[in-house]
Amino acid sequence: MKDNVLQFSTAVKPDDVLEMAKGNYDDVLIIGYDKDGHLDARSNQSVTHERANMLIDLFKRELLSWDYIE
Repeated sequence: MKDNVLQFSTAVKPDDVLEMAKGNYDDVLIIGYDKDGHLDARSNQSVTHERANMLIDLFKRELLSWDYIE
């Protein structure tokens, strides 16, 4: 599994980000705020709680090390 964050999306609207992601991933975890301001997370069926936690930890590690391309 590749664990480097390659880039942050530069799209302005959330729907544009989701559209750009279509067809590019085997597993997906989406975290964001809904229109009511509530934190919400969604994933495909193969992303278990343990795998979601691992994805978040890997992303945090990369983000905190600034190991990504803007």
